[in-house]
Amino acid sequence: MSEVHVSVTDGASGLPLSRAEVVAFLIHAVGKDHAEAGLDPDRRRVDTLVGSTDDTGRCSLTAELARGDSVEVWPVVRASGHTEWRAPQMRGIVWDGNEPPAAPILGASGSVRFDVVLRRGPTLRGTVKDVAGQPIA
Repeated sequence: MSEVHVSVTDGASGLPLSRAEVVAFLIHAVGKDHAEAGLDPDRRRVDTLVGSTDDTGRCSLTAELARGDSVEVWPVVRASGHTEWRAPQMRGIVWDGNEPPAAPILGASGSVRFDVVLRRGPTLRGTVKDVAGQPIA
């Protein structure tokens, strides 16, 4: 059994965030047999683990990896009223250098840990109107 542990706190208060959604993408390595079979190296197998934090802001996800297997772990964390947090190696992030930071590697019977601080998101205010300009109830 392999485990992904995530701890989530609020950036403003420093308090644990309960009920935050945690999604961990497990990216399987591309082996030599994958390339020899003529498969696209950019199309690696991805498993997804989903959970939510408890009252202490913690979430543990369990993966079943075969002996000798290893995966990169790319987590995403979301909570109401906060901006989404993504692991820095995920696409869409701008890095200072040419290469993104390496993703943590999870092996069979291993574990990885992420300590995540979520910032408060912006508040939107306004009125939704129909095509006639009348507010929609």
